Amino acid sequence: MKKKILIAAVLLAIVVGVRSFGTAYHNRVPHIVDKESFTGQTTAIASTTLFSPASDDSLDYRVSIYDAMNTQANTKNNTVVISWFDEFNNSQTISATANVGNGSSPTFQQASFVVHLYAGTSLTMYTYANGTPTYDVFVTVEEL
Repeated sequence: MKKKILIAAVLLAIVVGVRSFGTAYHNRVPHIVDKESFTGQTTAIASTTLFSPASDDSLDYRVSIYDAMNTQANTKNNTVVISWFDEFNNSQTISATANVGNGSSPTFQQASFVVHLYAGTSLTMYTYANGTPTYDVFVTVEEL
């Protein structure tokens, strides 16, 4: 009888231990913390704050960009730049550029990447263009 109780206790401990392993990360479900739409843009978008986490939350975020040019013209492009501070408080940037060249059809650029955003700082974006394109930018930020 004691042997059966001991075996049951060991099995229970294993199950509980396996289920609680990594609880802090594996039970998290990604969710959207910001969603922005900039449509019909004809000039650069100035630096815009997308998201600022709480001062005690240094976490990972997935940033998705969809940059669409809706102007057919000669050699125009639009670049979306995302900036943030990492866990070492170093400034980081990543960008995506949509191009239209020599009268070709309008185009788009999409990108998705993960950033580790330092607590108490902000995730920002801005754009710059070559020529005078008309463009739309859609940005989604998800906490992972």
